[in-house]
Amino acid sequence: MKSVLFAVFAIFTLAAKASANDIFYECDIPQRASGGGYISPKMAILVRSNGAVQVIDALLIRAEESPKTAQVTRNDDKTLAVRWSVRFTNSSQQQAKLDYSARLNKKNMSLRVFMRPNNYDGQFNSPGTCKLRKQ
Repeated sequence: MKSVLFAVFAIFTLAAKASANDIFYECDIPQRASGGGYISPKMAILVRSNGAVQVIDALLIRAEESPKTAQVTRNDDKTLAVRWSVRFTNSSQQQAKLDYSARLNKKNMSLRVFMRPNNYDGQFNSPGTCKLRKQ
């Protein structure tokens, strides 16, 4: 529950920074074991009018306390694909780097988020859905 509250706060934080020409996606990602516990149940993606993209979720709020500028790997009429990394220290004081990517199908608003821990061969992923949010 606490992570959901962080995520909702994160989304409203990013939404407040959006201008009228920006595109704001609010995404819901059901929690699954395949997400590894490091894919937040709520995520926001903000596409700025200049093409820059910011993402935010509960983990980013805890680790970096702000939205993260993502690297855009694709942005066309059908797909928005972005990548970003998060560095954080867990409760055992271990430091970790998590590499994320997200692919949004703009036609049906489906989302898939992938997360790969640094120095780990596998990856975790979770599907979700997004909706456009009006400013």
